[in-house]
Amino acid sequence: MSIFSIHENIIKAYKEYVTSFVNIKDSRIDGLVNKKLDNGELWPSLLLQFNPSFQVKQKTSEIDSSILHDPRLSERLFLDIK
Repeated sequence: MSIFSIHENIIKAYKEYVTSFVNIKDSRIDGLVNKKLDNGELWPSLLLQFNPSFQVKQKTSEIDSSILHDPRLSERLFLDIK
């Protein structure tokens, strides 16, 4: 399971939790709220952080692509450190 799958599962569970409390009778407002929820406006985008005291061994461009199981991870690692 990748960090992105974990993030997606957390967001899905949180959305289900939040919407379990929402019961909007007006269909126009309900549609607008559901559209906002579907667009992810209730929660922030994924934040990937690294420990600043981590000892750098190689540049991100030198990491073997087989280690990066999810292609979205390599898209997020845009900084070339060292």
